[in-house]
Amino acid sequence: VLWIVAFHDRGQAENFADLYPQILAKALPGLTARRVEQQGSAVLVLIGDGAIRFHELAPAVWSASTIGGARAESSTAD
Repeated sequence: VLWIVAFHDRGQAENFADLYPQILAKALPGLTARRVEQQGSAVLVLIGDGAIRFHELAPAVWSASTIGGARAESSTAD
């Protein structure tokens, strides 16, 4: 699973990025790989194989994505 959620502002995105990993941990207990990364007012979520390959996929997804008419860029924070 790979998806980007765009919020109205950075604060909403930060809140989601802080809370969603906790929700995923409860919904997908065990070894299911998952990564959540916030960039500005958008959040990238990768679950499964995509999360395992996060360091190569996240920058590619951010650079290929346009959110609100602007190109997104990755901070690639862990």
